[in-house]
Amino acid sequence: MQIIFGEKCVSLLRLFFAAVLMLWCAQTAAYSGQCHTTQGNPYIGVNFGVKTLEEEANTAGVVKDKFYQWNESNDYYVSCDCDKDNVRSGRWAFAADSPLVYLGDNWYKINDYLAAKVLLQVKGSSPTAVPFENVGTGGDTRWHICDPGGQRLGGQGASGNSGSFSLKILQPFVGSVVIPPMALARLYECYNIPAGDSCTTTGTPVLVYYLSGTINSLGSCSVNAGETIEVDLGDVFAANFRVVGHKPLGARTVELAIPVRCNTGNAGLVNVNLSLTATTDPSYPQAIKTSRPGVGVVVTDSQNNIISPAGGTLPLSIPDDADSIARMNVYPVSTTGVPPETGRFEATATVRINFD
Repeated sequence: MQIIFGEKCVSLLRLFFAAVLMLWCAQTAAYSGQCHTTQGNPYIGVNFGVKTLEEEANTAGVVKDKFYQWNESNDYYVSCDCDKDNVRSGRWAFAADSPLVYLGDNWYKINDYLAAKVLLQVKGSSPTAVPFENVGTGGDTRWHICDPGGQRLGGQGASGNSGSFSLKILQPFVGSVVIPPMALARLYECYNIPAGDSCTTTGTPVLVYYLSGTINSLGSCSVNAGETIEVDLGDVFAANFRVVGHKPLGARTVELAIPVRCNTGNAGLVNVNLSLTATTDPSYPQAIKTSRPGVGVVVTDSQNNIISPAGGTLPLSIPDDADSIARMNVYPVSTTGVPPETGRFEATATVRINFD
């Protein structure tokens, strides 16, 4: 009788300890830390509008770093699977992926012509290239993050609201590539108690980034068909060069009508700008330096705004495959306020066409 009783006691003890172990395991595995959006706007539109590639950039393998950057202020509520009684001991962690085809080295295939590398800004960390997991941040307690209704997150400083993407040309193209709205990247969020950096791309993302826009390729563009433009400013009395930055009395302004033509294969207008490059006069940097000390040449747009010789631009919107005119004004100025020596003066400048 005693032996049987002893066996029963041992059996009961074994059952008791097994029950305790099961209960302890259930408690430690109860919270995953995964977060999801409960309300608000969980989508960020990465719409870069219309961009035009220079002819030399439309080449396989060319990379345009930070092709587009964004800094949104989405407001949304996030609820995490965590212990609200110990919320102060938690830590944020993030992960991200993309539904696009992965090409390696953080590049994702947009289409046959283009690929994207996405960097997302997580609070407290440097911009991180997608895909990534287990990116933790410093302590930032949100008291209601474990509540079913969630915690409001938002503003430009919130994790994931800012980022950028770089563009790679997979193969050159002619005309335009239209990118309809497509999911570019997904951000996952975790709140780990006790504090930890664990977070994977499982569950529901808290933010989804949608890419869209149009990229035009350029065939060729020319300014004055590539020919040199000679400008004769006439004769001016040296004694009239008296005021710095002013056109001397009797000097004339020459109006230039410069032919511009682009052949891009794109419908509609092409946005370009003409940039001016020349040696600036050290005494009056808004003027082009000439061979005659004290004399400079100023170039303005049609509204008389000075175009800096150090890369100043004249923006234009011109039709494709048609002749257009860029208008500039040119006149001499005094750069020192001291009348120069008499004689001929010359200056050279380069006008280059660039594309927005």
